[in-house]
Amino acid sequence: ALSRPNLTVLTGAEVERLLIEGGEVRGAVIHQKGQRQEIRAARETVLSAGAIGSVQILERSGIGRGEVLQAAGIAPLAEVPDVGENLQDHLQLRLVYKVRGVPTLNEKASRLMGKAAIGLEYLLKRSGPMAMAPSQVGIFTRSGPDKSTADLEYHVQPVSLDKFGEPVHPFPAMTASVCNLRPESRGSVHVTGADFRAPPAIRPN
Repeated sequence: ALSRPNLTVLTGAEVERLLIEGGEVRGAVIHQKGQRQEIRAARETVLSAGAIGSVQILERSGIGRGEVLQAAGIAPLAEVPDVGENLQDHLQLRLVYKVRGVPTLNEKASRLMGKAAIGLEYLLKRSGPMAMAPSQVGIFTRSGPDKSTADLEYHVQPVSLDKFGEPVHPFPAMTASVCNLRPESRGSVHVTGADFRAPPAIRPN
């Protein structure tokens, strides 16, 4: 897909806001490698940044509830009160357990030679850690007898890290997590400032 002449993928870029001119979205303002630039669309712009990211981009663009935007120092362009409201997300709790006498991926993935061995095994045999599913154990169950279908999912992984994108822990460990598949509470997510680096205010209720 990356070889297609009509596709350009930008990595390491963050969207500040939509580029709106004459009441129409013309593209986006992004930051990449410390540089601020405008990306203009030839035809249309599709915003797909998830339940958290999409709201931040819309509100930083002046689209949302007026009082929320003004409190964040953003000039309102379009009054859309529902932006950022009725947030229903799948809360997942991750617990890390140190282990003894049991091999985990931490031992390999925390060392340069181990990473090279993992990559080589996949390259030559299409097997090993890079060929595994994200979780080696998955269990669907009900949180109580009053539930007619499963509303919880458990995951078990032979690896651990503080958060995704960071290095694995330098000690043998595993991760067990539980995810709420059918959240019933409704919360909100809103920007806390005009700066694209400002963290959002997430209220799951």
